[in-house]
Amino acid sequence: MSRETILIIDDESDIRAQIRDILSDHGYQVLQADSASVARRLVRQQSVDLALLDIWMPGEDGMSLLRSWRHDDTPEFPILMMSGHGNIETALEATRLGAWHYLEKPFAMDKLLLSVSRALETYRLRQQNRVLSKDSAATEQLVGDSPEIRRLREQAQAFGDDGNPVLILGEPGCEFLALANHIHYNGVRHHWQLVIGSGQNLNQRLLEEAPGNGTCLLLEAHGGTLFMNPLDQLTVKTQRRLLSVLENHHLLQANGTATPIDVQLIATLHQRPEAALASNILDPSLYAQLAPYTLTLPPLRKRTQDIPELVEHYAARYCARESLPMRSFPSSAMEMLRKYDWPDNVHELRRLVYQLLISGDGAEVGLAEINHLLHPVPQADAPSGGLENLMGLPYREARTRFEQMYYQFQIEQSGGSMKRLSDSTHMERTYLYRKLRDLGIERPRESSS
Repeated sequence: MSRETILIIDDESDIRAQIRDILSDHGYQVLQADSASVARRLVRQQSVDLALLDIWMPGEDGMSLLRSWRHDDTPEFPILMMSGHGNIETALEATRLGAWHYLEKPFAMDKLLLSVSRALETYRLRQQNRVLSKDSAATEQLVGDSPEIRRLREQAQAFGDDGNPVLILGEPGCEFLALANHIHYNGVRHHWQLVIGSGQNLNQRLLEEAPGNGTCLLLEAHGGTLFMNPLDQLTVKTQRRLLSVLENHHLLQANGTATPIDVQLIATLHQRPEAALASNILDPSLYAQLAPYTLTLPPLRKRTQDIPELVEHYAARYCARESLPMRSFPSSAMEMLRKYDWPDNVHELRRLVYQLLISGDGAEVGLAEINHLLHPVPQADAPSGGLENLMGLPYREARTRFEQMYYQFQIEQSGGSMKRLSDSTHMERTYLYRKLRDLGIERPRESSS
C-alpha cells in the first residue's frame, strides 16, 4: 500500500475528518491544517507529497496561500484545490497559479481517490522525466559568446519569464532544442517538465489520451512547457485546437468536461512563415498568436567566432559519452572550419567532430582529415569493392564506414519507415535518431506502418 503523505488544508473539521478517514483507509499518511499559517508550518517541518487545499477559508484563503507558495517557488508537490462555491473561472485561475487540479465539493470518494492517485503518479513521472530533461539541458546547450548568441540569450530570458508562446525560426540543423532548453530552464516554469512533441500519432497524442496512444501531451506538460519541433508536424486542424487550448486555458474532453491546462508553447518552423502560410501548413490564427514572440536562430556561417567553443563542447561530450580519446584542433584546423559554409549548421559540425574523433589516429586533427570529411569524393569516383575495402582502413574509420553502409542498407530495406527500421535493427528509435545524425545519414520520415 502507498505511504505517501497528504496534507489536508480546510477550516471545517468535519470535512477534514471525512477526507482523512478515506485517505487513511487507502494507506496514505495524513496531516491536517485548519489555516494557511498552520499549513506553512507543517510544510516547513515535514515532507509532503500532495496537498488538498480549500479555496474559501477565513483569514488567508486558499488562493492567497497558493499564490504565495508559487511566488516562493515552493512547494513542488501537487496541490488539488477544493471548493463548494467554485466556477470555471476560479478553477482556471487556480491552475494558472500552479494548482494541479480542481475538485468541486461535495465529491464522491472514488473521484477523490482517483484524482489523488493520478496526481501522485503523474508527479512521480514528472520527477523522473525532470532528471532526464535536465540531462538533456546539460548537453543541449546554447553554446557560444558571439554578439548574436548573447542577444538571443537576452531575448530568450525575457520570453521564459513572461510565459507567452514562443516561435523559433531558423535553418535546418540549428540548435532548436538548445534554445528551447534555455527558455524553459531559465524561466519561471523551470521546476516543471519540458515535454517534446514528436513521434507517431502526434496529432492524436497532443490532445487525447487513449489505450495504445500514449499520454496526452498537453496534460503531461501542464504547468510546464510544450516544445513542438517543427510546428508543421501538426495538421492545420490540430493547430486550431491547440490555439483554442492556449486561449481558453482548458482542454475539452470527449465526454464534454473541460480540464484546466496551463502550458507555455515553444514551437519551431524550419522555413519562412510566409511560405508555410502560402502552403496551407500553418494556421494563420495560431501564427498571429506566435508572431509577436519570435526568436531567430542565426546560421552558423553568421557566427563563426563560436566555432572553437562549439568544437570543444561537442568533443568533450562525445569523449565522455563513448570513452573516445580526446584529439586537439590546431589553429589551422579551426581556421579551415571558420571558412566553411556549414549548410546543415551546428548539426553538421557535431557530426564532423564525432567522425574526427572515431576515425582519426593522431592526437592532433589534420587538415586533410577535415577536408576529406567536408568535401568527400563523389560516390561514382570512389574505389569499388564494398566491404573488402574496409580491411585496409584504421579500425575507427572502418567502423564508421561499415555503420554508414549498414544503416543505409537497412533504410532502403525498410522502405523509409522508421518503425520498420527500428524493428529490423532491434534498436530503440531514440538511439537510432542519434546514431543516424552522428553518422551524417538523413533519417527516414516517421511512419505508422
